[in-house]
Amino acid sequence: MKGNVNNITIKNNIIVVNVKKMAYLIELHISSNITIINNLLEGFGSGVYGVALYNSDNVSIIDNEIRTTGGDLSGIGVNYDVLGSGNSAIFLTSNSNNTFVKNNIIYTNARYQIIINTTNTSDSNINTTNGTNNTKIDLNNTFSQNYFVIDDVNVINYFTSNGEFIKANSVQANDTLLFNNLSSRHYNLIFNIPLNISFYKVNTIDATFIFKSGSAGSNVTGLLFNLTDNSAIILSDVYNITIHSNSIFISNVLEKNLTGIIIAHNSYDNRIINNAITLKGKNSLTGISVSNFYENRFGRSPYSNLIESNLLFIISENVAKGIYVSMADNTKIFNNDIYLYAKNIGYAVEIVSNGSFAPYPTTVWSNNTKIVNNTFYGLGNNIFLIKSYQSYNTYIANNSLLADGNRSFAYIGYKTSGG
Repeated sequence: MKGNVNNITIKNNIIVVNVKKMAYLIELHISSNITIINNLLEGFGSGVYGVALYNSDNVSIIDNEIRTTGGDLSGIGVNYDVLGSGNSAIFLTSNSNNTFVKNNIIYTNARYQIIINTTNTSDSNINTTNGTNNTKIDLNNTFSQNYFVIDDVNVINYFTSNGEFIKANSVQANDTLLFNNLSSRHYNLIFNIPLNISFYKVNTIDATFIFKSGSAGSNVTGLLFNLTDNSAIILSDVYNITIHSNSIFISNVLEKNLTGIIIAHNSYDNRIINNAITLKGKNSLTGISVSNFYENRFGRSPYSNLIESNLLFIISENVAKGIYVSMADNTKIFNNDIYLYAKNIGYAVEIVSNGSFAPYPTTVWSNNTKIVNNTFYGLGNNIFLIKSYQSYNTYIANNSLLADGNRSFAYIGYKTSGG
């Protein structure tokens, strides 16, 4: 829409544009009091703007799905549109103010998903960077709770080549990342802000998600991990992470030990709930580990982590472990079903402590582990359904324990206390 437009609502439309040069799906010039809600916008071109605002005020962009696929801007040539040429799902320029952007699904291959350019310009080939070019005008544009779709093509716009999350992109704390078939190779993705993480449509993930300091409050829900010789999720020195209702399948081919979900170092108040985890291979395989060991070093102890209502299948030609707890305090293991096959040794839950694991005075020996209302089944040569080694105040109650092996133990303890 060109010219001064005021007090309108653009609602419930499907807009698809496919051009060789520049595509503008919704374009507003010098407009005010506009609501753009519940539309499907899809554009293909050498350049694409999903929603583009020029010197507009009080525009709400809510509950839309915006898909843009742009190419080479050099193919556009001269562009006389005041907005110029570029690629982004949302583009604000010339001091557009009081823009409210919430609950939109943004699926774009653009390097910058949202561009805010506050510099007045007559250049007909604008190609700004993400962020704000500050002027003396105090602008108030709000972005909240948006969804960003990530796939094998655009993942480089969200994570560096080393896997670090790019804080300079358009994703803000408490936004949602929707993964869509991340499977062309294996990725190590490191999260350092709180995010909601789930899937879009095609749900196959070949990636290790690593949550570090700064990502507290994140959650991962509904993903299907399909991995070979890599862990699915690692929590390191982080708290208040929820891993809920995911399916994890890991094949072990190489000569390496492997763990599905790792909770390490000073990690606390994390929740691993209602996940299905399968590991299959020939080495020492562990479903979930809670310990002070990660990246080849011992650190401070994890504490107050919850492992509840998970289904674990661990099948190993050597050692199979459902849950491993080491130098951790107040680990709660409730209502899990763990099934083991171990050609050599199997543990449904193994709790250990050792003085050589304690590099700091604040590192504690395994303490206050609670194992309640679980079902454990083990098949193999040597089966120890619950093992407690040099651990304190272990509480075990109302579990169903069944072992079938040449040597089978429901519970075995050494220098331990509790019962």
